[in-house]
Amino acid sequence: MNENFLNKNKVEIGGNTKEELEKKFKDDINKIIEEIENAFKDIKTEDWEEKKMRIEKRNILAKELIENQEIFTFSGINQEAYLRMKNEEEELGIYATPIDESITRFEKEGIKVVLGKNPESGNIFILPSQSDDIENDSILIGKLEDNEELDGKIKKIIFSSKN
Repeated sequence: MNENFLNKNKVEIGGNTKEELEKKFKDDINKIIEEIENAFKDIKTEDWEEKKMRIEKRNILAKELIENQEIFTFSGINQEAYLRMKNEEEELGIYATPIDESITRFEKEGIKVVLGKNPESGNIFILPSQSDDIENDSILIGKLEDNEELDGKIKKIIFSSKN
């Protein structure tokens, strides 16, 4: 049947005209879309609030170490993270200070904890204890090897981001 025939003859389906069915369909679709958007809004809000709280908790822990100017033994870098960083360094030239040179300094000087330029982002880094060059000498704290040499205070920071 063509559109004109339906329009002229006001064909009814289940007691409803075409216009009534279209309106009901659009209303149902809009209602479903609204329910989905509301569900995602609630999830996003809860997830964001949770994440913000974890970031604040990590930053408080990190600030304590920074204020106390604590220097820690370098526990090593997680093997997977090291391989990824080495690959990026060789292929893309991403790291200003070669990772092997950074590791040598970490082992020699020990490490200190520093916040990134934007602490609200949650990025916390380690630096060789004698450096203040976050741009060139830092790695993310989460790339540290979790072993018996890793200080408990640093572990708290790393694992508070996962809880």
